[in-house]
Amino acid sequence: MKILGICILIMIPLIAFSLTIDILQGFDLATSIRNALSPFNVMEAPEQAVLFFFLFLLAIQFIQSFIKKRKRGDGSLDSSTEEQEDGSPASEGQ
Repeated sequence: MKILGICILIMIPLIAFSLTIDILQGFDLATSIRNALSPFNVMEAPEQAVLFFFLFLLAIQFIQSFIKKRKRGDGSLDSSTEEQEDGSPASEGQ
């Protein structure tokens, strides 16, 4: 989920920068938005399949994480009940 948030936070200023450059070149806002979205318009079927596959994997990871947190309880991470990767309980000194 952190990766998705970081990607979105990076994407927003990049799109804003792209729109600003297009507007400074004399395009209107509708054309600027169309230019920002045009890479998705020219994608071939295999490229779209790969894009949707990666988005599907990202959604599956999010859903699995959500279900795991929901089964655990309130979703908060408590270091006293957390287990280490090898299955042993976490000690207070770590």
